[in-house]
Amino acid sequence: MDIPTLIGSTTGFLLAIIFLTHALVRYEDFLNDKKLARGFAFGFVAAVLAYLVEQVGIFSFSVQDMERDSPVAFVSIFGIAILHTALKGMALNHRSLWDGKDMNVPFYGAFFGFIFGAVYVTVIISKAVTGGYADNVSESVALFCIALGMMLFHGSTSILMGWGIPRGKLFSFSVKLTVAHIFMNLFIFLSAVNIIPYLLTALVVASYGLFLYGFCYRAVLPNSLSRDQEQILYPRGRPISRQLSRPRT
Repeated sequence: MDIPTLIGSTTGFLLAIIFLTHALVRYEDFLNDKKLARGFAFGFVAAVLAYLVEQVGIFSFSVQDMERDSPVAFVSIFGIAILHTALKGMALNHRSLWDGKDMNVPFYGAFFGFIFGAVYVTVIISKAVTGGYADNVSESVALFCIALGMMLFHGSTSILMGWGIPRGKLFSFSVKLTVAHIFMNLFIFLSAVNIIPYLLTALVVASYGLFLYGFCYRAVLPNSLSRDQEQILYPRGRPISRQLSRPRT
């Protein structure tokens, strides 16, 4: 393993472990270990498939393509968003994760999304380091902010997809999350072709990811518990103000 790949993989998987621990530690007693493992495996396989699609040139967000304002890179703003959202929807809708009874799919979605993000961050950082786009402190900080934002984005959108699937909202959530992904991709593309500053992009991507993660952590995950689970975890009432629509079992 070369040094850029080592840096990328260490950063990506360390961030994934940190946020998975932070997000799920309170709920571990309610979760199915086999389904968590499947979420991990599905996330890794889906990320590799997405990477291979980019490598063969169907879509490409390589720095070189974006700097040349390549039509492939522009089309990829939409193509990558659709591909990533479709992979999340297909994986989390698989019967091995959701059998029509277990409503805890958002937690398995967290494993899927953060591992997907870890692989994605590995590629982003390794390519940037290899291409000389992290040669000083400011570039390195900006690259880390983008990696952090993308990690949180993939983790959060997978949690949201996992919340929508058991509630019969696969299509509507797929549309919403695709639009959210297009916004992220468009901002990165505009920065790569020097329409907006790189540092501003890094700030926006990190803030966007943190906002989505905060919403998932405070509202989506607590609302993913069954009523029995909620009474065990919060015997005196749940200390959050945001209630999402349901029914729950």
